[in-house]
Amino acid sequence: MESILNIVESPVGPQGDITLVRPVGKLHSGTYRDFEARLMGIIGSGRHRLVVDMGEVPFCSSAGIRALISVQKEARKQGGDLQLANLVPEVRKVFGTAGLDQILQVHDTVEAALTRLG
Repeated sequence: MESILNIVESPVGPQGDITLVRPVGKLHSGTYRDFEARLMGIIGSGRHRLVVDMGEVPFCSSAGIRALISVQKEARKQGGDLQLANLVPEVRKVFGTAGLDQILQVHDTVEAALTRLG
């Protein structure tokens, strides 16, 4: 399995107080640790409101899902939140079938996720 997941982050929102994270690649047992550590680092730096644009993530394993839930819990513990956006159809189907869209906030677009945090 490929073990590289590229992650681009940028401040967005009216005051730049929301961090938009764009992972590129598969989120699985070989990449979730780095992904989770990177997002936890963002939260640890005081940026507690995150939108993850999943449009370039063609696969998300149970390890990736656990990482997302863990990051969401930490963000909420710090007074923020995590929103997911732009899931590819295959990943969106898995989230829906497993009921994960009841645990993680999933939006069709980044704009909708930003509005939710706004």
